[in-house]
Amino acid sequence: MKKLIYSTVLLFVAALGNHLNAQETEVSSFNTGDNLLNIGISPFTYAYGSAYYSYTNYSAGMTMPPVTVNLQHGFNDFVSAGLTYGRFGRYYKWENPIYGTSYIEKYKSTYTYSLFGVVGEFHYAKLLDEIGFTDGISEKADLYVGVIIGALQSKWKDKNQEYIYNYTTSQYELRVMESSSSSSGGIFRSYAGGRYYFSPNFGGFIEMGYSGFGYLTLGLTFKM
Repeated sequence: MKKLIYSTVLLFVAALGNHLNAQETEVSSFNTGDNLLNIGISPFTYAYGSAYYSYTNYSAGMTMPPVTVNLQHGFNDFVSAGLTYGRFGRYYKWENPIYGTSYIEKYKSTYTYSLFGVVGEFHYAKLLDEIGFTDGISEKADLYVGVIIGALQSKWKDKNQEYIYNYTTSQYELRVMESSSSSSGGIFRSYAGGRYYFSPNFGGFIEMGYSGFGYLTLGLTFKM
């Protein structure tokens, strides 16, 4: 059934006078009507540093890895667009032993970031083949540049456990304090990337720029 759909699209493109012949279009990595599901992870965080470390009484790490997901539709042989969503979480915590006692004060801050937006990409590997700059690169590789327009929401939460000395009772008393806040703002991001297809419906990609939560995003692509 899928081959029949592809053949129909090829005939339609040929009828419009597309410079690519039907065989080349059939094996191209990106075509009109393609539906792409992209799942990526950013090895480096953005804006808040990328180090995950642990020192005496102090540590930082992830509560959720920086993951982005987008679903795109190919409106023609060169342009796709769709929706994107991402989420990332990290924490900082440290301890403060009270000198001369067995009491330890604990502090923890948790940050969560959510990305919502519209994504658009221009796919140019087929164009490079068409003008003779490359020879058959579009059969397996999908080269593209993209933009994201949307919003980034940030949330943080503090939970502190402190011991306050009560001079009346001559005892330390535990005090737990919690606070939280959130903020959001619009974003405009651009990036460049490439996908390589291991099979007609499955490939991997690498993107440079802010397509996710870092300057570099790696992931998998599924044609649906």
